[in-house]
Parts: sequence; structure tokens; C-alpha cells
Amino acid sequence: RVLHRRHGIPVYANSGTVEALSRDVELAGLKWQVFTTGTTFPQAMDIALGTPVVAQIANDTDMDIYEFTVPPGGAVIRFQTFDQGGAGCSRVDTWVDVYDADTFWMDGQDDINYPSNLCEDFTTLLPAGQNYVEVGGWFSPFAYTLLVSLN
Repeated sequence: RVLHRRHGIPVYANSGTVEALSRDVELAGLKWQVFTTGTTFPQAMDIALGTPVVAQIANDTDMDIYEFTVPPGGAVIRFQTFDQGGAGCSRVDTWVDVYDADTFWMDGQDDINYPSNLCEDFTTLLPAGQNYVEVGGWFSPFAYTLLVSLN
């Protein structure tokens, strides 16, 4: 909701979620981007668990979406962001959202410890198969490192 109101970024949800949340007066007027449950994020880039990815956030409405595979039986997955060097958090302010294969939001984080650490580091239990992670940021442009790994 904050991203939409500040920057005009659409709120992604399936039709059932849109219908339920549209009744909330505080959410009236949001620009919804409706997708069909079970579809994929078409622009997702495939990444391997445990392999760092370096990318750039060009502006505050820029988002990167990655697709990764969780092993059979599901697993606890760790999501971390760092600066371009992959070790610290200098001049980086990311946020991260995680979605399952049906594009349902599973978890997310915006800042480990505001204002001293604006990167991300959290774990969540995900089902086996295809899942997604979305990375965006504030006070861009900046380069960041994303590490998605088995916990």
C-alpha cells in the first residue's frame, strides 16, 4: 500500500484477494494488478539456491523478480541482501517479498534493523517446487547482492 500511494506501484494480487480487500475503506482507490492464481511472474529470472546474484535497482519503482526451486519436501530458505561487494550493506536500502508457486505472498522484510542496517536477512518455510523472490529498494540507484540459500 505504501509503495502504491508514494510511487504509484500497482498492488499485485489474485482476484479473490482484490475482492476481499477492496471492501476495506483504507484500501479504496488502489491500483490493483490482478493475476490468475497458478500463473507465473513472466519476467522472473531463474536463480540457483546458494549462488549470489548481483543486480541494480535503477529507481524507487524498479523491482527485480527471481524464480528458484525448493527441493522436494519443502525447506526453510534464507534470504539475504548485501551491497554490491556481497559482504556489507553500504549505500543499499532493499526490501524483499517472497511468493510461492501460485504467486501467493509468503513472507517479506524491509530493513533488518532500521536505521542502522537497511539490508535484509530472514528465513521462511517454503513448499517444494518453484517459488519467487522480489527485490526492490529505496534511495536508488544502487547495486545489490541477493543470496537465496537453504538454511
